[in-house]
Amino acid sequence: MFGKVSTVLPKPLAVISHGHGGHAKDHTFIANDLVAKGYVVASVEHEERPGDPPMANSGDLAKLRRPVWRIGADSIRFVIAEMARRGFVDPSILKP
Repeated sequence: MFGKVSTVLPKPLAVISHGHGGHAKDHTFIANDLVAKGYVVASVEHEERPGDPPMANSGDLAKLRRPVWRIGADSIRFVIAEMARRGFVDPSILKP
C-alpha cells in the first residue's frame, strides 16, 4: 500500500498492474494521488518465478503469452479478494 490510509473503512479499491518489464513502485505517483482521493491502492508486483513459463518473443504472442498473463491475472484476483476479506474494501462493489 502507498500513502497514509484513513481508518474509515471500507473504501474504493484501485489496483495498479505495472505490466511486464516494470515494477510495482513505477507508478507511485499515481498511487499517491489515488490515496489522497480516498482510495485504497494495491500495486501488484509481477515477477518471474522459478517454474514460470518463459515470455515468448515471436510467433502467436497472444496464444503463447496467455499462460504468463493468466498468472498475473490470478495474482490480481487474489489481491482483490484479500483486500475485501481483510475489510479494506467493500466486497459488495466487487464483481465475481
